Amino acid sequence: GIPPLSLTSYYNTTEHPGIVVPGDTVSSVLIQKVDGRLPHDLNVPIIINDNQLKGLKTWIAEGANNN
Repeated sequence: GIPPLSLTSYYNTTEHPGIVVPGDTVSSVLIQKVDGRLPHDLNVPIIINDNQLKGLKTWIAEGANNN
């Protein structure tokens, strides 16, 4: 299965293959969970606005660099 997501650091966000696929927002599990294509296991809703989602997609599309 998909490991729990931890977004507390760059390493945690990118340590499991597929969570963030540099250059590929469609395949990145992080984006799939945030935009609702994949369910998440928490009983807490994901609260992210459109601008934040756009920023995540841009970061991944540009290679998901540690910057």
